[in-house]
Amino acid sequence: MEPNKIIRSKRRTLAIEISPRAELIVRAPNRLPENQIVKFIEQRSAWIEKHIQEAIKNVNRAKPEELNQDILVLKRQTRQVVKIKVEQFSKIMGLKYQDIKISKAKSKWGSCSPTNNLSFSRVLAALPETVLDYVVIHELAHIKHKNHMQQFWNLVQEYCPDYKNQRRWLREHAYLLELA
Repeated sequence: MEPNKIIRSKRRTLAIEISPRAELIVRAPNRLPENQIVKFIEQRSAWIEKHIQEAIKNVNRAKPEELNQDILVLKRQTRQVVKIKVEQFSKIMGLKYQDIKISKAKSKWGSCSPTNNLSFSRVLAALPETVLDYVVIHELAHIKHKNHMQQFWNLVQEYCPDYKNQRRWLREHAYLLELA
């Protein structure tokens, strides 16, 4: 489980926080090694999962006007972040797309149409950057290979060598799509 945000400061102890948007935030001392943060998170994974689920329920119980405002902000953030990532990776990969759409899909992180229009879930801005990169690379790879044959995965691996870890993260956090 990866945190959405690590905030380092002069503090002496580690702390975990679940934001109202079901984000995992870790507060850590400036010089604490990353592996100790990972171990801390693993030791508290049951507590984290429980509180993330509670935060998701609270989002679902929020007043419609509050929820609509949060969703609009998230969609705007996702559009900005995804556009930058798609432009960056499309140049690197030498692939051309038609358009980018941000959707409220509850079953897919992203998709690529037969005409190379890319759609992404509006919750992508809340994901760790490495996972976001993988989703963008995955959808761009569909411009060249419209299926999931070996050539497709070879292309994904060329630009995202640890793609299997990112896919695992997405499977473990599929419940975040419900926030869309």
